Amino acid sequence: MTTTYKHLEIEDYVGEPTDSELKALEEKLEAKLPDVFVDFLKVANGGYLEYFVDIAIKQDKTEALCFCELYGTRDSIKGGAPIFSEEIDSERKYKNIPAAYLPFARDGGSSILYLDLAASGAGRVIAFIEGLPNWTGLNQSHIIVEVAKSFEEFANKLYLDPEV
Repeated sequence: MTTTYKHLEIEDYVGEPTDSELKALEEKLEAKLPDVFVDFLKVANGGYLEYFVDIAIKQDKTEALCFCELYGTRDSIKGGAPIFSEEIDSERKYKNIPAAYLPFARDGGSSILYLDLAASGAGRVIAFIEGLPNWTGLNQSHIIVEVAKSFEEFANKLYLDPEV
């Protein structure tokens, strides 16, 4: 099934999150989800989003990355979609992320997008970018970078790769 959010087409979402799923997620984060993100989840929960965003890797260098695997509030019938509660637990255990960071998408590897719901974060979107091998010609260091000042700004930055 394909759904839409703004200019985006989302494939294979698991359905709209229930009120109890959203409440459990907010309790785990000890933070309220922004309305714009809840609206996104209503059409993208656990889906697949093949759009790119330009990430400022260094002051004078950007790379186009695709965080296509969207996390969801529950498992899909097909399986495979990352589940928020499990991913939050894993990120807290292995990366020691702050309590109010919501991992919400990954690139198919180890690069992750987070919604920063801490009071000081104000809903910004940040990325942990996994360094790649030298032969790729791409970023080789692990970095954390702000992608957008809000989820809405992030969604507006997403674009289709014309070659895809």
